[in-house]
Amino acid sequence: LKRGEVWPTVIEKAELGDALTKRLAVHHLIVRGTQRSVIKGAWPSMEVVTEKRQGSKRVTRILGCEAFLVPPPALSSDLQRLFASAASVQDLPGKTKAQEVVLQGDHAPGVIKLLLEEYGIPKHLVKKSDLSGKSKGK
Repeated sequence: LKRGEVWPTVIEKAELGDALTKRLAVHHLIVRGTQRSVIKGAWPSMEVVTEKRQGSKRVTRILGCEAFLVPPPALSSDLQRLFASAASVQDLPGKTKAQEVVLQGDHAPGVIKLLLEEYGIPKHLVKKSDLSGKSKGK
């Protein structure tokens, strides 16, 4: 109920389902093998960011994999093997549990394909952003 609203003392049976549904909070259940996680609110998203470091070097960062029960060390080792590139797991600043996987090189399309096919992350929950400043059309 919002402020100023009063609980109804009588409600029609047909309206009862709608009234109850409006009061419920949105939850999502994520299951991976035997692990289960309930998340309140909107779906979390996984972010794949490509950025430029030191001159022409590029790195691909993967954020938010914990929400989908994908352990960052396991993802890091899969990415190392798949792309034959160095990968590391780093703690995010200011957060106690959150980590990111940093992969050397611009591998965003391959990482997204791995997340969709191997880990079963829905496509609409994987966000890609390019902070490397690559000019398109060259």
